[in-house]
Amino acid sequence: MASEVAPVAEKIAASSDAGLKHLKVLCVDNEPDILVGMETLLERWGCDVRTALDLVGSLKHLDQGWEPDVILSDYRLDNGRTGLEVLQQFRLRVGDSFKGVIISADRTESMLEGIKSNGFALLLNLLSHLSCVRYSINPSDQ
Repeated sequence: MASEVAPVAEKIAASSDAGLKHLKVLCVDNEPDILVGMETLLERWGCDVRTALDLVGSLKHLDQGWEPDVILSDYRLDNGRTGLEVLQQFRLRVGDSFKGVIISADRTESMLEGIKSNGFALLLNLLSHLSCVRYSINPSDQ
């Protein structure tokens, strides 16, 4: 039975990875460790990944002639800035040529409305939820 499952799992993984090969992905987050994790994972999937800590850093990639297919941005950035602002600024410069995704554990009504009204997607940040689960089930963390 296990010998039948392994080839199927490998085919699924291969077909999923093939669709991401050479996809240009910009990751924006004010936490460098998060950016390293995202970059590592996406590069394993074959993506061409660039990272930025903020709006200014993200726009530098455009200035260098690199235009993303996808932008994954944390909602809350430093200095009161948001990932929504990053996506809006990219839209002003390159139009609708990219898929914009906000990553957040927050779900305030105004944030959700801003994302929806601009036509961007929301991905709930599971890392914060996983940290809570780990804390609640691992006594050594308490």
